[in-house]
Amino acid sequence: MTIPAGLNDNGLEIYVFEGKPYAIYQGQSIPFFDLSRQVIDKFRMDMISNSKAFEALFQAGYTDDLVMIEKYVMCRYGGFDTRADLLASGKLIPDQYHDCGKRGQCEMEGHVCSNLFRITSRELQIIKHVAACKINKEIALVLSISEDTVKNHIRNIIAKIAPGGRKPDITAFAYKYKLI
Repeated sequence: MTIPAGLNDNGLEIYVFEGKPYAIYQGQSIPFFDLSRQVIDKFRMDMISNSKAFEALFQAGYTDDLVMIEKYVMCRYGGFDTRADLLASGKLIPDQYHDCGKRGQCEMEGHVCSNLFRITSRELQIIKHVAACKINKEIALVLSISEDTVKNHIRNIIAKIAPGGRKPDITAFAYKYKLI
């Protein structure tokens, strides 16, 4: 059994519930802004030091400090993957995938959310089907696209998540990041 960070250790795991950030911290699930000022400031400093993300938030119309932090935390850390987003040592670990439902449509995509994953919403659909052991022909039928289009998507996905990898790497990725 995998126990989420922050439940039985000194880490902190951020997740999004009903459009708001929450944290599992010190054995409790609490609203993000109920965390200590020191913890919130850790995320604030991370946001400020990430000039690309900070500029993207500003350009998208987020100018209030608390609103910016809230959006930043949800986009960059909001995926519930049971691994700590903030380690007991104070180190932040942002590289995770969070399916916010706006992939491929968000003007801040790849700027605020982790750069590690620039997966489009269509690629996410393909990943889920591949991880469910569907063959290309089945995926094409379900998504009403050609098999060649499925193959192209798979090639692009592999290039993003495991350069030089193979199709089974997609399934491993889906399980690792709790996409299925």
